[in-house]
Amino acid sequence: MTNGGSIKTAKSIAKIAGLIRGNMGKIIYALHPVQQKLIDKYCFGICGKILVGGLIDDIAGAMFPCRQKKCLYEEKRLKYGKVNGEICYIRKLRGIAE
Repeated sequence: MTNGGSIKTAKSIAKIAGLIRGNMGKIIYALHPVQQKLIDKYCFGICGKILVGGLIDDIAGAMFPCRQKKCLYEEKRLKYGKVNGEICYIRKLRGIAE
């Protein structure tokens, strides 16, 4: 979310998707399509707690949001910025999807 345009776009998409309701703290994103197979396997499959209504960033691309602070499938996370007062992280999922 490097420039004003992409931040505005991210905020608009998040509001429409119902992800922003004031300052809720952290929101974590898994990158798509880079991690598509892992997102399908873990987030939509085994866990099922991923939120529908992602963001599209000019640099990172499409991202799926998740509010789970602890993820059994997370290898690490990177602080990415803020959207409407919420700290955003990018989650790297572990393993290789089969």
